[in-house]
Amino acid sequence: MPAPTRAQRRRPDRSALRPCPACGHTVAKTAETCPNCGAPLPGPARIGNAIASLLAAAAFAYMAWVLFDFSEALSAFFGG
Repeated sequence: MPAPTRAQRRRPDRSALRPCPACGHTVAKTAETCPNCGAPLPGPARIGNAIASLLAAAAFAYMAWVLFDFSEALSAFFGG
């Protein structure tokens, strides 16, 4: 197989690009906003942050529920 030419080496990888859902302009998969129209783009970082936030909120709610139930049990046990 021959070595790639200089032009082939400079050509961007098409798999690293995607269309903007708002205007259709081709943007990088790592872009947070479209450079053409400024629309926010969904990305793996945002999805990961949303999942992490949801899990943290669920863990906090569970801990609050456990502490609330234990505090009622302790006050009943100690007669308070």
